[in-house]
Amino acid sequence: MSQANAKETETRFFDKPVFNQTHNKRFRNLLLEWVIKNNLSFTIVDQLETKALFSFLSPSTTQISRITLMRDLKRRYEGGEEEIYQKL
Repeated sequence: MSQANAKETETRFFDKPVFNQTHNKRFRNLLLEWVIKNNLSFTIVDQLETKALFSFLSPSTTQISRITLMRDLKRRYEGGEEEIYQKL
């Protein structure tokens, strides 16, 4: 897959283009992407060390739980699944 195609697919995968996302929404997208691409457990976001790191880097960012992160993934999956059904 070319870089242009990969970028287009990534843009469609997320709810809004990056430039239209709020800071907290962008954080949630990046956090989900980080967890998935690195095959990490969703519980990493609930660990005190992770929370401390995120608070240090951006105190104003709203932190989320593993359950919220899993809900975000489910919404994206269902949205992507619907898009595939429409194309078929």
